[in-house]
Amino acid sequence: MNWSMTFMRNVDNFFPYGTLERRAEVPIRNYSAIFDQKTKLLLGLLKIAITPNRREQYVEELHHAGLEVDIYGGRGIKELHLPRFRTEAAKKTLDRYKFYLSFENINCEDYVSEKLFSMETYMVHPNNVVMPE
Repeated sequence: MNWSMTFMRNVDNFFPYGTLERRAEVPIRNYSAIFDQKTKLLLGLLKIAITPNRREQYVEELHHAGLEVDIYGGRGIKELHLPRFRTEAAKKTLDRYKFYLSFENINCEDYVSEKLFSMETYMVHPNNVVMPE
C-alpha cells in the first residue's frame, strides 16, 4: 500500500485518516469533572527504541526533570503494555491519563497523526511533539 495517500495532499487519491468538520451543535461536557477523574499525568506510546527524530531522548529528559511519564510499548523505564488499541480495555487505560505524547517514527511534511482523530473517543489530549533538527 502506498501510505503517502493518507497524509500527502497532492497525491491522486487522497485518503486521510479523518476529517475535521463543523458541528451544528457543540456537545456539552463537564471537562473539569473529566479532568478530575484522571489520576496519571503523561502516557507515551513508543514501540521503536531508537528513531531518527530522537523522541526517546525527549521522553528521557521529561523523566529526568521529575515528570512521571508512563511509556507503553515495551520501550520505557517500566515495562508497560497497552491493551489492543481501540478496545474497551485500552480506553480504560487511556482514561487515567491527562495527556499522552504522540510521536511519529519520522517527521513528514503534511502528515497529521491518526491520534489527533482519536481525541474525542479517549478524552485525553495528545501532545504532538516536533523534534528540532
